[in-house]
Amino acid sequence: METMEIYAVTKLSDLLKTLSLHGWDIVGTANLSTDCELQDKPVVRADEYSLVKPTILVMGNEGYGVRHEILKTCSKLISIPPGRQLHSHIDSLNVSVVTGILLYALMRGKVTS
Repeated sequence: METMEIYAVTKLSDLLKTLSLHGWDIVGTANLSTDCELQDKPVVRADEYSLVKPTILVMGNEGYGVRHEILKTCSKLISIPPGRQLHSHIDSLNVSVVTGILLYALMRGKVTS
């Protein structure tokens, strides 16, 4: 069984920068339909990402996604490959649903690698 520690920090961007300097992979989530301006970051499909070093998965809020200040600290972005179009009035999934899908995909890749 794997466990993780939980911390509270005053400034998340400072923590992410420090962890990045210590070899952690900082991966942000991207909604490809709305995050088109993030072209300076590579976007990896969740089913193609491999956990090769300690990784922080940064989840955004449901209304605005990941803040730009935090996105700057990410080395890459991860997305869920679309299986089908969402209803025309829905542009994203609930953050808890996305978290579950991404964690499943990341751990599945870890087990099969």
